Amino acid sequence: MFSLDGQIALVTGGSQGIGRATALVLARCGADVAVMARSPDKCEAVADDVRAEGRRALAVKGDMSAAAGCQLLGKWRITKADIWDRDYLDLVQPAYIEFGQNGRGEFAFGAMQATMELQYAARIVFFHWTGFDEGDEMSGSGSADLTNDGYLEIELSFHNGDDATLQARRC
Repeated sequence: MFSLDGQIALVTGGSQGIGRATALVLARCGADVAVMARSPDKCEAVADDVRAEGRRALAVKGDMSAAAGCQLLGKWRITKADIWDRDYLDLVQPAYIEFGQNGRGEFAFGAMQATMELQYAARIVFFHWTGFDEGDEMSGSGSADLTNDGYLEIELSFHNGDDATLQARRC
């Protein structure tokens, strides 16, 4: 089996059937898994099974088909990052991330500009992104989670590269 150590996977429709099986295979390959479905009890049961495989798991109730009810919609100002300082974040323009209602979004910081394909839940958005950094094509995945204190915590992964954690506040 191949290794997914250090990777995070999102399985939508993961509470039963093929989705449940996919979540467990990803965990056995080393990935931490977020399981999303409309049934919170079934999601939590699958998350428990993932944890039994020795991986971290998150059960998320949600319907990924629509933005309705998502609290993250709109524009957010990126204010902090774990691997870049504020001067870099605002190098070209004030750093931001924006989530639209149409399944699309965008972010910009430093010399990076990217567009995102979104999947929604009430307090979290998962995304795949493509863009450019200093003219080089980049891509990856990530998530943005609304914290209890009203900030946005963004986990950004670069394919074949670094991972970063950013923080943002609503504009």
